[in-house]
Amino acid sequence: MKIIIIHYRYYEASGPERYLFNVSKLLKENGHKVIPFSLDFKQNKKSKYSKHFPQPVVDQFHVSQQSNISAKNKLKIIKNSFYNMEVYNNLDNLIKLEKPDIAYILQYGNKLSTSIFDACTVNNIPTVLRLSDFNLLCSKNIFYRDNKICTKCIEGKFSSVKHKCVHDSYMQSFVYYLTQKYNEFRKFEKQIDAIIAP
Repeated sequence: MKIIIIHYRYYEASGPERYLFNVSKLLKENGHKVIPFSLDFKQNKKSKYSKHFPQPVVDQFHVSQQSNISAKNKLKIIKNSFYNMEVYNNLDNLIKLEKPDIAYILQYGNKLSTSIFDACTVNNIPTVLRLSDFNLLCSKNIFYRDNKICTKCIEGKFSSVKHKCVHDSYMQSFVYYLTQKYNEFRKFEKQIDAIIAP
């Protein structure tokens, strides 16, 4: 079976990436072909598929660099958070080229955007989403704030803005809130065929 694995980065940074490389190895050992799709960061592991990885606007995952991002790039990051056409086009091209049987989606968030689901749907590729956190329900992903459990986002997602849950920033929390509402409006979850929830 050909399996395209989608995750926003292709280098080992934390648990989700360790899982990405471990599950890829396991699938290959069991005779499957694994096709990664990610953003093209400098730190990425080498892959023959990296020519299909879209360029990130900036290395936006290192908070220390946030102040160095130009206004133009900040706007582009916000636009891409809602819908990233470059991600859609590159994934669509890779799917057409490789013709995978299934897409296994790990973490995508505002980095890749829900455009990945559209690219899979248009090409009739079933999607399996692995939920390793509470990203679909909680802006902070972990239902934890101010050293205690917090589930206010279940009652209303705007709570994340009031409490600056995304990087302790009203602006970033508001953008994240808007993208969540946009994705709810798009009903992208109907494009998910199965969910793995460890």
